Amino acid sequence: MNCRTPLFSAILLAMSTCGSHGAEAIAAPVVPGLSAHHPLNERQIGGVLISELRCAACHEGMNGDGMKAAPDLRKVGARLNPAYLQRFIADPSGVHPGTTMPSVLAGESEESRRTISAEISQYLLSLQEPTPLPEKAAPGNASTGRELFHGIGCIACHSPRDDAGKETSSTGDLSLAHLPGKYRSNELAAFLLDPLKVRPSGRMPNMSLTKEEAACLASYLQGETSIPAPEPKRPTPEEASAGKLAFKKLNCAACHQLDDSDLSAARTGPPLSKLDPLRGCLSDHPKTAPDFHLSVTQVK
Repeated sequence: MNCRTPLFSAILLAMSTCGSHGAEAIAAPVVPGLSAHHPLNERQIGGVLISELRCAACHEGMNGDGMKAAPDLRKVGARLNPAYLQRFIADPSGVHPGTTMPSVLAGESEESRRTISAEISQYLLSLQEPTPLPEKAAPGNASTGRELFHGIGCIACHSPRDDAGKETSSTGDLSLAHLPGKYRSNELAAFLLDPLKVRPSGRMPNMSLTKEEAACLASYLQGETSIPAPEPKRPTPEEASAGKLAFKKLNCAACHQLDDSDLSAARTGPPLSKLDPLRGCLSDHPKTAPDFHLSVTQVK
């Protein structure tokens, strides 16, 4: 399957990380493609960033047409390892460098980040009844998975790997080193079979894999060091309530839509005409605004 469709030509863009906005250049959001030759000028690149970072979800006066949809969180507890979910909420770019998910807890102390991320993860886990871990399926052939990864188009967006499985990253590649420990048993293979079910925007395309191919690819990407998820437990009403309040306070509903009427009215930030590049998301170290860890080039 060729990933270089017109849709992907328009949206698969990556920002150069030469120079950093803040301390960690590697943490800048990656939207694969811009490191290669492309016809976009600086203004057009900014438009793509506005779409991929979902700026129009909070700010009026921006064109939200074609804006990337955030992942569906309604059954996230059935897919992800709860410990990974909590770590990712606390420090998105630290856990998954290059993610377009901003840190909404950047202005909090380390202890507060741990507490709030635990509360939100418990709320998300409460959105469906806990499901027991499925019986572990026979692992796919990792060697076949390696051939698939390097042969069907995955490396158009993601870092290729050497014979030892180490990523040979270059500018604009999106790392997958965070995958071991992220998914519950068999769930990475299930995601690879139908990625649009969870990520409807199509940035991760459906590669029309067979179940066997998905299992092989999952085995290769997770490796032998994959961390098993613990048996899930039902959050207490108090835990779920605290997490829901934090989810609402941090305006997570601006991007993530849940089946909860209490979260339907997300707050909006300043309109485009009143944005100050020295404040908010574009500032050097956002405290009360989401921190995307933007590079100097991205801010410009």
